[in-house]
Amino acid sequence: TLSIKSFNRINNYGLGYIVPAQEEYANKSYLWNFGFLALLIVLSTLAFMSAMYFVKTKNVTKEQFIQFATAYNWLGLSGFIMQLPFLLLGHLGAHSWDDVFAILILLSLYTYAFEAFLITRIFRINWYLGIAFSIMDLLIGDIIRDIVEYIMLGV
Repeated sequence: TLSIKSFNRINNYGLGYIVPAQEEYANKSYLWNFGFLALLIVLSTLAFMSAMYFVKTKNVTKEQFIQFATAYNWLGLSGFIMQLPFLLLGHLGAHSWDDVFAILILLSLYTYAFEAFLITRIFRINWYLGIAFSIMDLLIGDIIRDIVEYIMLGV
C-alpha cells in the first residue's frame, strides 16, 4: 500500500522538526533526525537516478541525462521552497496541521506532475512513460523510506 507520507517531499529536505513528529521519532535527538533525513535523501536519489539510468532509451545522451539530474535536483529544491510557507504557517499555529498537510499533498502532486513533464521533455519520450517514471520515483521514495525506518528504528 502507498502511504500518505510518501507524498510529503518536505521530509526529504531537512525540516523534520517543523512537521509534528510521529510517536516513534518523538524521543530521538536532532542528530538522529538529521541522519535519518540525510540517509533518506541520499538513498532515494541514488535509487531513482540509478533506475532512470537503466531504463533510459539508447538514444538519450550523457548530456541529456546530466541535464535531467540537474533539473531533478532543482525541482526538488523548488518544491521545498513552495511548501516552506505552508509549513511555517502550521508551525506558527496560523493553520491546523490537517489543513497544511492537505496543501502539502497538493503541492507534492504538482511537483510529481512537473517531474513527469521534465522527463518527457528532456528524454523526448511519450508522456505516458514520463508519468510512469514519475510514479516510479514516488514508489522508490516510499520503499526507501520504509527500509530506512526499518534500519534506523530497529523494528
